[in-house]
Amino acid sequence: MAGNLIEIGMLLTVAVTAAAFVRRPVPWRACAIGVVVWAVGVSIAFPAFADGRMPPPMHVLAVTSFCAVQAFCLATPLCWSRVVPVLFTWLMTMALLAVAMRMIHSGGYTTRSYTYDHKSQSLHYLVQDIGATDTHDYQPGWVTDEPFAVHIHAHGAWSQREIPHPFWHSRFTGLYRLERKPVAAWFTGGRLTKDHITFRERPGVIPPR
Repeated sequence: MAGNLIEIGMLLTVAVTAAAFVRRPVPWRACAIGVVVWAVGVSIAFPAFADGRMPPPMHVLAVTSFCAVQAFCLATPLCWSRVVPVLFTWLMTMALLAVAMRMIHSGGYTTRSYTYDHKSQSLHYLVQDIGATDTHDYQPGWVTDEPFAVHIHAHGAWSQREIPHPFWHSRFTGLYRLERKPVAAWFTGGRLTKDHITFRERPGVIPPR
Protein backbone atom coordinates (compact mmCIF):
# COMPACT_ATOMS: atom_id res chain seq x y z
CA MET A 1 0.00 0.00 0.00
CA ALA A 2 2.74 2.48 0.97
CA GLY A 3 4.66 1.65 -2.20
CA ASN A 4 1.56 2.43 -4.28
CA LEU A 5 1.30 5.83 -2.59
CA ILE A 6 4.95 6.52 -3.40
CA GLU A 7 4.28 5.63 -7.03
CA ILE A 8 1.20 7.89 -7.21
CA GLY A 9 3.07 10.75 -5.52
CA MET A 10 5.98 10.49 -7.95
CA LEU A 11 3.66 10.43 -10.99
CA LEU A 12 1.71 13.39 -9.62
CA THR A 13 4.94 15.35 -9.14
CA VAL A 14 5.97 14.61 -12.72
CA ALA A 15 2.51 15.62 -13.99
CA VAL A 16 2.56 18.97 -12.15
CA THR A 17 6.02 19.74 -13.52
CA ALA A 18 4.99 18.78 -17.05
CA ALA A 19 1.90 20.99 -16.79
CA ALA A 20 4.11 23.91 -15.74
CA PHE A 21 6.11 23.45 -18.96
CA VAL A 22 2.92 23.54 -21.07
CA ARG A 23 1.32 26.62 -19.49
CA ARG A 24 4.10 29.18 -20.01
CA PRO A 25 7.09 30.01 -22.21
CA VAL A 26 10.02 27.82 -21.19
CA PRO A 27 13.23 29.56 -20.01
CA TRP A 28 15.44 27.01 -21.71
CA ARG A 29 18.71 28.43 -20.41
CA ALA A 30 17.57 28.29 -16.79
CA CYS A 31 16.19 24.77 -17.27
CA ALA A 32 19.45 23.61 -18.87
CA ILE A 33 21.43 24.99 -15.92
CA GLY A 34 19.01 23.19 -13.59
CA VAL A 35 19.58 19.90 -15.40
CA VAL A 36 23.35 20.28 -15.05
CA VAL A 37 23.12 21.10 -11.34
CA TRP A 38 20.74 18.18 -10.78
CA ALA A 39 22.96 15.76 -12.74
CA VAL A 40 26.06 16.75 -10.77
CA GLY A 41 24.23 16.34 -7.46
CA VAL A 42 22.81 12.93 -8.38
CA SER A 43 26.14 11.67 -9.74
CA ILE A 44 27.71 12.49 -6.38
CA ALA A 45 24.87 11.12 -4.25
CA PHE A 46 24.39 7.79 -6.02
CA PRO A 47 27.93 6.38 -5.50
CA ALA A 48 28.13 7.84 -1.99
CA PHE A 49 25.00 6.11 -0.67
CA ALA A 50 24.42 3.13 -2.99
CA ASP A 51 26.58 0.66 -1.01
CA GLY A 52 25.53 1.64 2.50
CA ARG A 53 23.91 -0.73 4.97
CA MET A 54 20.51 0.74 4.15
CA PRO A 55 20.76 2.53 0.79
CA PRO A 56 18.29 5.44 0.61
CA PRO A 57 15.51 5.61 -2.00
CA MET A 58 17.64 7.11 -4.77
CA HIS A 59 15.01 6.58 -7.48
CA VAL A 60 12.52 8.63 -5.48
CA LEU A 61 15.15 11.29 -4.80
CA ALA A 62 16.28 11.47 -8.44
CA VAL A 63 12.79 11.80 -9.96
CA THR A 64 11.28 14.21 -7.44
CA SER A 65 14.38 16.39 -7.12
CA PHE A 66 14.56 16.69 -10.92
CA CYS A 67 10.95 17.89 -10.95
CA ALA A 68 11.60 20.28 -8.06
CA VAL A 69 14.64 21.81 -9.77
CA GLN A 70 12.80 22.23 -13.07
CA ALA A 71 9.76 23.75 -11.35
CA PHE A 72 12.06 26.26 -9.67
CA CYS A 73 13.72 27.13 -12.98
CA LEU A 74 10.31 27.58 -14.63
CA ALA A 75 9.27 29.99 -11.88
CA THR A 76 11.85 32.59 -12.87
CA PRO A 77 11.06 35.45 -12.69
CA LEU A 78 9.04 34.68 -9.58
CA CYS A 79 5.34 35.48 -9.33
CA TRP A 80 2.56 34.00 -7.25
CA SER A 81 1.08 31.92 -10.07
CA ARG A 82 4.44 30.25 -10.62
CA VAL A 83 5.27 29.62 -6.96
CA VAL A 84 2.56 26.96 -6.50
CA PRO A 85 4.30 24.24 -8.62
CA VAL A 86 7.59 25.03 -6.87
CA LEU A 87 6.09 24.61 -3.41
CA PHE A 88 4.19 21.49 -4.47
CA THR A 89 7.20 19.71 -5.99
CA TRP A 90 9.56 20.55 -3.14
CA LEU A 91 7.03 19.52 -0.48
CA MET A 92 6.31 16.29 -2.37
CA THR A 93 10.05 15.59 -2.61
CA MET A 94 10.49 15.88 1.16
CA ALA A 95 7.28 13.98 1.95
CA LEU A 96 7.97 11.08 -0.42
CA LEU A 97 11.56 10.75 0.79
CA ALA A 98 10.38 10.73 4.42
CA VAL A 99 7.81 8.02 3.70
CA ALA A 100 10.26 5.93 1.67
CA MET A 101 12.96 6.16 4.36
CA ARG A 102 10.42 5.12 6.99
CA MET A 103 9.49 2.11 4.85
CA ILE A 104 13.15 1.09 4.51
CA HIS A 105 13.94 1.48 8.21
CA SER A 106 10.84 -0.51 9.13
CA GLY A 107 12.69 -3.56 7.79
CA GLY A 108 10.12 -4.64 5.25
CA TYR A 109 11.51 -2.84 2.21
CA THR A 110 14.83 -2.34 0.48
CA THR A 111 16.21 -0.40 -2.47
CA ARG A 112 18.66 -3.16 -3.43
CA SER A 113 17.54 -5.06 -6.51
CA TYR A 114 20.00 -7.89 -5.80
CA THR A 115 20.52 -10.45 -3.03
CA TYR A 116 22.84 -9.13 -0.33
CA ASP A 117 24.63 -10.91 2.55
CA HIS A 118 25.42 -8.89 5.67
CA LYS A 119 28.73 -9.56 7.47
CA SER A 120 30.12 -11.38 4.45
CA GLN A 121 32.93 -8.89 3.87
CA SER A 122 34.13 -8.96 7.48
CA LEU A 123 34.40 -12.77 7.48
CA HIS A 124 36.17 -12.73 4.12
CA TYR A 125 38.87 -10.42 5.42
CA LEU A 126 39.20 -12.36 8.69
CA VAL A 127 39.81 -15.60 6.76
CA GLN A 128 42.31 -13.77 4.56
CA ASP A 129 44.22 -12.62 7.68
CA ILE A 130 44.24 -16.16 9.13
CA GLY A 131 45.47 -17.52 5.81
CA ALA A 132 48.45 -15.16 5.88
CA THR A 133 50.02 -17.37 8.58
CA ASP A 134 48.11 -20.65 8.09
CA THR A 135 49.29 -22.36 4.88
CA HIS A 136 47.36 -25.61 5.33
CA ASP A 137 44.85 -26.94 2.81
CA TYR A 138 41.42 -27.66 4.23
CA GLN A 139 38.55 -29.83 3.04
CA PRO A 140 35.27 -28.24 1.94
CA GLY A 141 32.72 -27.81 4.71
CA TRP A 142 30.82 -25.44 6.96
CA VAL A 143 33.15 -22.86 8.47
CA THR A 144 31.94 -23.65 12.00
CA ASP A 145 33.04 -27.29 11.50
CA GLU A 146 36.50 -26.49 10.14
CA PRO A 147 39.66 -26.68 12.32
CA PHE A 148 40.36 -22.97 11.77
CA ALA A 149 36.96 -22.10 13.27
CA VAL A 150 38.68 -21.64 16.65
CA HIS A 151 39.76 -18.21 15.35
CA ILE A 152 36.24 -17.22 14.31
CA HIS A 153 33.40 -16.21 16.60
CA ALA A 154 30.27 -18.31 16.11
CA HIS A 155 28.25 -15.24 15.13
CA GLY A 156 30.79 -14.35 12.47
CA ALA A 157 30.15 -17.59 10.57
CA TRP A 158 26.54 -16.61 9.93
CA SER A 159 25.08 -13.87 7.80
CA GLN A 160 21.70 -12.33 7.11
CA ARG A 161 20.68 -12.71 3.49
CA GLU A 162 18.42 -10.00 2.12
CA ILE A 163 16.31 -11.13 -0.82
CA PRO A 164 14.38 -8.45 -2.76
CA HIS A 165 11.01 -9.20 -4.35
CA PRO A 166 9.80 -6.66 -6.93
CA PHE A 167 6.48 -4.86 -6.84
CA TRP A 168 4.76 -3.75 -10.03
CA HIS A 169 6.24 -0.28 -9.47
CA SER A 170 9.78 -1.30 -8.49
CA ARG A 171 11.43 -0.23 -11.75
CA PHE A 172 10.14 3.32 -11.18
CA THR A 173 10.26 3.71 -7.40
CA GLY A 174 13.31 1.51 -6.76
CA LEU A 175 11.53 -0.08 -3.76
CA TYR A 176 11.35 -3.86 -3.22
CA ARG A 177 9.71 -6.07 -0.62
CA LEU A 178 12.44 -7.46 1.63
CA GLU A 179 12.76 -11.07 2.76
CA ARG A 180 15.47 -12.04 5.25
CA LYS A 181 17.00 -15.50 5.71
CA PRO A 182 19.89 -16.69 7.91
CA VAL A 183 22.73 -18.22 5.89
CA ALA A 184 25.90 -19.99 7.08
CA ALA A 185 29.45 -19.62 5.81
CA TRP A 186 30.71 -22.43 3.60
CA PHE A 187 34.39 -23.09 2.87
CA THR A 188 34.92 -24.38 -0.65
CA GLY A 189 38.24 -26.08 0.18
CA GLY A 190 41.95 -25.41 -0.30
CA ARG A 191 44.01 -22.55 1.11
CA LEU A 192 42.44 -19.98 3.40
CA THR A 193 41.53 -17.08 1.13
CA LYS A 194 38.46 -14.86 1.05
CA ASP A 195 37.57 -16.21 -2.39
CA HIS A 196 36.90 -19.63 -0.83
CA ILE A 197 34.11 -18.36 1.45
CA THR A 198 30.49 -18.43 0.31
CA PHE A 199 27.17 -18.37 2.13
CA ARG A 200 24.44 -20.98 1.92
CA GLU A 201 21.23 -21.89 3.68
CA ARG A 202 21.85 -24.54 6.35
CA PRO A 203 18.59 -26.38 7.04
CA GLY A 204 18.10 -27.85 10.49
CA VAL A 205 20.68 -25.63 12.21
CA ILE A 206 19.62 -22.62 14.27
CA PRO A 207 21.97 -19.59 14.10
CA PRO A 208 23.58 -18.56 17.42
CA ARG A 209 21.82 -15.71 19.20
